[in-house]
Amino acid sequence: MTAQLRRFRRTARGFTLIDMLIAVIILGLVLGIAIPGVTHAVARVRSVSARTALTVALFDAHRIATVRGRHVVVCAGTDTGCSGGTDWSDGWIVFIDDDRDRQLGPKEHVVQREPELPRGVGLHGTLGRSRVVYQPNGSNAGSNATFTLCDRRGPQDAERLILANGGRLRRDRAEAGPAVACVAGL
Repeated sequence: MTAQLRRFRRTARGFTLIDMLIAVIILGLVLGIAIPGVTHAVARVRSVSARTALTVALFDAHRIATVRGRHVVVCAGTDTGCSGGTDWSDGWIVFIDDDRDRQLGPKEHVVQREPELPRGVGLHGTLGRSRVVYQPNGSNAGSNATFTLCDRRGPQDAERLILANGGRLRRDRAEAGPAVACVAGL
């Protein structure tokens, strides 16, 4: 080996194909471990945000009904009115129901609107209970309302929010059937 070739080998900078393959494998392993954890955390944050928004809407409606002595409706829908369905994922509204027909009339005031939930988060209400109506005494008409909140983490992480007639809201693990149905709708 000539002196010039030895000098070239000592001064050559860079990396070999094997160095690059090892780096790519290590990077792949790190990303394979990190990405699911980050995705899981993002889904959880989005779900908690949706739960907070619903809780605030329900408590505000309760407060407005008792303080103003009016009927207040919370329902899945938009500024044009209640959707009449049980899927609240597209957003909801809170309005003062002056004529007590449980429908948003042209002269009735929308107090709050919640836009569509983030992608990967679902919220479904009780079958047959498409709206919550607060009466001036603070109670809500009808039976308890149950909401199933889910996200992309799967049915095992879904939760249900149960609104009692007296206005108390509690949180519990979602039942299997509604949880699976909620996740399937994502």
